[in-house]
Amino acid sequence: MIVNEKNEGPKLVYRVVGTKIYLGVDEDIMLNLKNYERDFEVTLNCCMDYDCVLITNLAVYYVAQITIPARAYVNSVAVPFSMDNCILDLWSMDVPVNVDAPVTEVI
Repeated sequence: MIVNEKNEGPKLVYRVVGTKIYLGVDEDIMLNLKNYERDFEVTLNCCMDYDCVLITNLAVYYVAQITIPARAYVNSVAVPFSMDNCILDLWSMDVPVNVDAPVTEVI
């Protein structure tokens, strides 16, 4: 896996095992990247909300992006998936907690 650190500061903890990537100190998110491979490039986002909860959707703080290249073919036969071709971009997780969090008012 190609890892790019996009800025200074502490980054998301991750671990790669085979075709799986575990994200977060407590391995909050596990993705089997092989299952996301398609005939076109796939991008997966990992963000953190105001409470520092990791989610695989857009939220307040962008912490990681995984790019899985389009499936390759040789003589009309799919080339086996390789984690070596995937890209993990990491951004700093050094963000304030609950700063300017939206207030939910119950009426």
